Amino acid sequence: MATNFQPLCLIFSIALSVLLESNFATSSSIGVCYGMVANDLPPPREVIDMNEDLQQLAGSYSAAENWVATYITPYLPQVQFRYIVVGNEVFPGNSARYVLPAMQNLQNALSFGDIKVSTSIATSVLGVSYPPSAGAFSQDTIEYMVPIAQYLNIIGAPLLANMYPYFAYIGDPIDISLPYALFAYETVVVTDGGLSYDNLLDTMVDALYAALEKAWAPQVQVVVSETGWPPMGMER
Repeated sequence: MATNFQPLCLIFSIALSVLLESNFATSSSIGVCYGMVANDLPPPREVIDMNEDLQQLAGSYSAAENWVATYITPYLPQVQFRYIVVGNEVFPGNSARYVLPAMQNLQNALSFGDIKVSTSIATSVLGVSYPPSAGAFSQDTIEYMVPIAQYLNIIGAPLLANMYPYFAYIGDPIDISLPYALFAYETVVVTDGGLSYDNLLDTMVDALYAALEKAWAPQVQVVVSETGWPPMGMER
């Protein structure tokens, strides 16, 4: 199967990103939306010139201070930064253990304003996602996701999630109907306790909320940071 995949998403870099509220006509942004599951991709060096080392940021508060001084402070107050996103879909992986300490160092280095640090995850961090109320982090990610969720709960920051009903649909087209994945149903498809769902994206979001509750982080909000479908269809 070949796809021409162009997700609708927020700003991120391969290792570290900044989400902004700004006037892009008068300010610069750091990072781009650059997914690797696609064809006709330009080389990374042509797309982004920033690939910070999570390990360095995790192990050195001064490195976090220098990063903030380089990429945040010079643009204040013209740019209103909302979130600094540490890592994009790194769970599970070799860099996973660096995410939380890097988040903590960066948050401590942000001694001004109301900028919050977070991370961006894929829904693959869930070991259980159906029914939504049974949502739970997988055994491969729970040792990282639970402490991160609890830290976000403490500092009042959201968890960013890249959610693609497209991938769920192509992975199980027998049990997941296309209208359900495309918001095309007007009737209830899934009932879970007192909640009813007519589209797949809502069930994915609620499964993540259930996982956060099981991680003792019930106040953490979920922000959908990426979503999208192939604009040119797909070839099988």
